[in-house]
Amino acid sequence: MESAAATAVPATVLDSHLHLDPDSAEYKAIERRIVRKQDWRIMPLICLAYLLNYLDRTNLGNARTLNSDKPGESLVEALDLRGLRYNIVVAVFFIPYVLFEFPSNIALKYFTPSKWIARIMVSWGIVTICSAAVTNYAGLIAVRIALGIAEAGFFRAF
Repeated sequence: MESAAATAVPATVLDSHLHLDPDSAEYKAIERRIVRKQDWRIMPLICLAYLLNYLDRTNLGNARTLNSDKPGESLVEALDLRGLRYNIVVAVFFIPYVLFEFPSNIALKYFTPSKWIARIMVSWGIVTICSAAVTNYAGLIAVRIALGIAEAGFFRAF
């Protein structure tokens, strides 16, 4: 016999559809509405994150050309990025990015995706902000390595 409290609880929309057959048209319509709602809430944030990721990857190239018309004020002259030094700065990002991709995916299994993606975004933002304080070549290398570690797992997390 059911208690009075159990019968007094109103049935929700989900409760009323629990008896549906997964192959039924009504079940599939409900599933489509749920997926559409998730898409409209999540996709704009994912698109924004990928846009920021693209901007972050290309900002070193943009910074290289910034102030190139003023003697002594360009990034190349200020940090002495002549010869292979600029290429090394660009390439050094990918070493920790590839090495930490696997551990980041393992950590994604232990932490909830919402927490792990938040960790990626916050650490990525902090490192990007710290790149404004770079004053020498070694500092730029360190920031690019830290950025590779911070961004590792970004594409797999989404």
